Amino acid sequence: MNERRIAKRYALVANIKLMHPSFGEYITTTTDASDSGIFIKTGSLKLPDLNAILQVQIINPEVEMPIKEVRLARIVKDKGIGLAFCEWEQNTD
Repeated sequence: MNERRIAKRYALVANIKLMHPSFGEYITTTTDASDSGIFIKTGSLKLPDLNAILQVQIINPEVEMPIKEVRLARIVKDKGIGLAFCEWEQNTD
């Protein structure tokens, strides 16, 4: 199988808030991350179409983390979604 990743992936479990007008706010966890994006658990959450722009924020009780824009890059039915950081994509041109 060809490896299509452009950045090394790391195991990362963190609480995260996912935001989009179609569903509001959804609290979940990440499963892994890289410099280019993250994979998060979504279960059966009704998702927008591929390439939709969403927002994510890592939930940290000690420090308010920034909200980041992400692009819905991959959907794994009833498991989760791959999100690409929009800021990272712009920097790779």
